[in-house]
Amino acid sequence: MIIAQISDTHIALDSPDADRRIRDLELAIEDINTLDPAPDVIVHTGDIAHNGQVDEYALAAATLAKARPPVFVLAGNRDSRAGLRQAFSAYGYFLPGSDFIERWIQLPSA
Repeated sequence: MIIAQISDTHIALDSPDADRRIRDLELAIEDINTLDPAPDVIVHTGDIAHNGQVDEYALAAATLAKARPPVFVLAGNRDSRAGLRQAFSAYGYFLPGSDFIERWIQLPSA
């Protein structure tokens, strides 16, 4: 199994370098999409947003949605669990009613 890892994107719409942070994430996804062999999954290991704001997560989720492999997100110390759950609930891997973001996922073997 090939895993691509992204971490510490710190999307912050109120920062002077907000456009660069978004563009860096877009470029990372574009690069991952061109890898050969392609990764089986992408894992973002936290600090997706810097301030934990809903609009920051919405922008990150829209950018990550452009990835060809499935994307799994974990919470970092800067992340809002409620914000992550709201922005990424469509991915279907958060346990309903749980305060935890961390989740064990069984992927089909290659």
